[in-house]
Amino acid sequence: MQLRKSGHPYIEVIFAYYRSCNSQGFDLIMSMLTPDIVHYFVDHSAVVGAEALANYWCKVAPKTNANWEMDHVVLQEREAVIEWSMRWQPAQTGEAEILQGQNGMSLKASGAL
Repeated sequence: MQLRKSGHPYIEVIFAYYRSCNSQGFDLIMSMLTPDIVHYFVDHSAVVGAEALANYWCKVAPKTNANWEMDHVVLQEREAVIEWSMRWQPAQTGEAEILQGQNGMSLKASGAL
């Protein structure tokens, strides 16, 4: 099965969001987010607000050499579930690993997250 890369109004937005996180570009990440975004994590508290989330990705990604790839996307209207793989290097080992996970997203009519 191949990852769908076009044909839905929001698929390009989702790809762009992951690219923005990989780029660690604050302004690019900010351009993808609504001010009231909340990003939940399993290993620490939620990050609330666009500026806080953009700062988080710009701080964390370089420390771990994080790079996300989308493996599977399920879209219905403005709701999406994304399965992803992240290549990273945890500080504890310094060894490259692959972490897999899922994100659920609700997109605004504007396409912002």
